[in-house]
Amino acid sequence: MTKTAVQLPEIVDAASWRDARRSVSEAEAVFLRSRHALRERWRGLPMTPMSSEPMFEGTDGNSRLIDVFEGRRQLMIYHFWFERGGTPCDGCSMWTKDLGDLGGGFAHLHDKQTTLAYVSRATPDEIVAVKADRDWRMPWYSLVDEGFNEATGYEDWAQISIFVRKGDAVYLTNTVPFDDLVTIGNHWTLLERTPLGGSFEG
Repeated sequence: MTKTAVQLPEIVDAASWRDARRSVSEAEAVFLRSRHALRERWRGLPMTPMSSEPMFEGTDGNSRLIDVFEGRRQLMIYHFWFERGGTPCDGCSMWTKDLGDLGGGFAHLHDKQTTLAYVSRATPDEIVAVKADRDWRMPWYSLVDEGFNEATGYEDWAQISIFVRKGDAVYLTNTVPFDDLVTIGNHWTLLERTPLGGSFEG
């Protein structure tokens, strides 16, 4: 079997390298300004009310969306592809491992009054078995029906749906589609999609 040669970048003198790097730096600055503007648009999105009916099932029974907040102001739900009788999605599993803090249940987000929970179509017992096998401790629920997926516009594979609560009322504020999940890899990139970010005055 013939190995394909690795194509390395062009070799240039130091002055040419500095010119090339300066050009890229200018493009990066434009990109960052655009991203900052987009962050403000994420936080300025309107919100729409969600149902107060039970949507999730756990080993202790059914839960409403407000219950999943665990008393915090913001909630992010990861739609994890795990069908009943199936196996957990490899991509979803990799993304979860990269996020880290799996033994602590994302305590670093809790400090910012934000809960990250998971939902799947798998049964509660199937979810519990996977969590035990992988030593994962984040909240992870089974869907009662397709009502929650329909309300958040979820289709397939993965998505993050973001909510905020005002008293006992819960509102959908944003979603992160499957193709965009690769841009999120830590709690800061998660929080920038939320309406309150890391600020909770008032």
